[in-house]
Amino acid sequence: MNNLPTLEDYLRHVVARQACDLSARLKEIEQPTLVIVGEHDHGSATGSSHRANSETMVK
Repeated sequence: MNNLPTLEDYLRHVVARQACDLSARLKEIEQPTLVIVGEHDHGSATGSSHRANSETMVK
C-alpha cells in the first residue's frame, strides 16, 4: 500500500505552503497559544526570526 503523494502533488503542496501567509490573521487568536519551533524548521530564513515572529504574535 503506497500512501505517498505523487511528486506533482507534493510540489503543489510545497508551493501552496510557501504562498500562504496568515500573519495578518494572528490578531484573531483569542486563546493563549504556545508556538514551538526548532532549528531545522523551514518556515523562516534565520533562527533569529523566531523571536521576531513571537514578538509579532503578542502585539
